[in-house]
Amino acid sequence: MATFVKRGKKWFFIISYYGSDGVRHRHEEPGGATKEEAQKAFRAHIRQADATGEYIKPENITVADFLAEWLEKQVKENNKPATYNLYSQLVENHINEAFGRRILRSIRTRELQDWLLELKKEGAAQSTVKVVLALLRGSFKWAVANREYILINPAVNLTMPRYDKAPRAPAVFTQEELDSIFAFYSEGKKLFIPIRIAYYTGMRKGEILALKWSDIDLFGRSITVNKTQYGDSANAPKTKSSYRQVSFGQRLMNDLVKQKHWQESNAELWGPDYIPSPYVCTREDGSQMTANDIRAFEKYCKVHFGGHSFHTFRHTHATRLIASGRFPLEYVAKRLGHSNITTTANVYYSVTKDEARKAADKMEDIL
Repeated sequence: MATFVKRGKKWFFIISYYGSDGVRHRHEEPGGATKEEAQKAFRAHIRQADATGEYIKPENITVADFLAEWLEKQVKENNKPATYNLYSQLVENHINEAFGRRILRSIRTRELQDWLLELKKEGAAQSTVKVVLALLRGSFKWAVANREYILINPAVNLTMPRYDKAPRAPAVFTQEELDSIFAFYSEGKKLFIPIRIAYYTGMRKGEILALKWSDIDLFGRSITVNKTQYGDSANAPKTKSSYRQVSFGQRLMNDLVKQKHWQESNAELWGPDYIPSPYVCTREDGSQMTANDIRAFEKYCKVHFGGHSFHTFRHTHATRLIASGRFPLEYVAKRLGHSNITTTANVYYSVTKDEARKAADKMEDIL
């Protein structure tokens, strides 16, 4: 049995147990703001004892130290570098600032929920709060199931704060802007082929940079997407659905042939200094291009258009397919490598809404 006592505004439960040394120990644990919460926490301790045959004394590890361990042992080992970097930034810039010095086992659901609401009120984007929520749920789950630092996951019942803003239409290139881009980054320039692939396929930047000639079937006009480039290393695609076949037309096939000839000409020009490479997107010396090479295009967009990025090609590709009315949303979702059609519908909400309105007008003609 346990004894429940109130100290200040908090309830505690006091339990006695025998350790592996055969000595009887007495331990006091915080249970919550009410006696009912303390009783619930005590029952969790009992379940733990029944499952393991022993009482596990909660660790006095801080939130900051725990998250550092989680990032290194769980996230870094099982996720892509981009995810690790993103989570590390969120931990450093947001979570540790609010909870870093707190003892992990002292964290309660209500304060995490209130903090998420504060993030929203302070102007944090919906996407940021959504990732922070996923981070909290995943890390605290690991603290319970893998580390046994705590017995109850305080993040399991957290809810996403409501955002009433309507989805914004993704930025796309106008035809005039595309004409300007294609004229400037013409055949023979380093960024010629990554730009053409992005526009004609809607592939992600990392997927394009990771492309090898062995991934492209010129005669079948199909690209196999099976990896993505991040920094200096090739990684598995973003999600399982990112593994896909992307078809392309005659125009891109012609551009890819031009790229082949460009690489062959560079090999002759550079001679022994040329770096043989299996990659499609290369520099003049044959070495593989990286995201740093794409930054020149980002600067070009800022100077000439006041905005946009390389990713705008992906939005432009998808928007044009949907707006044409000739391609079902399911097809566009699979082509982009989205995990489900809802993602596509949410991103391109304004386009699909226009299509729905056009469909309704057509229905009046037959009803």
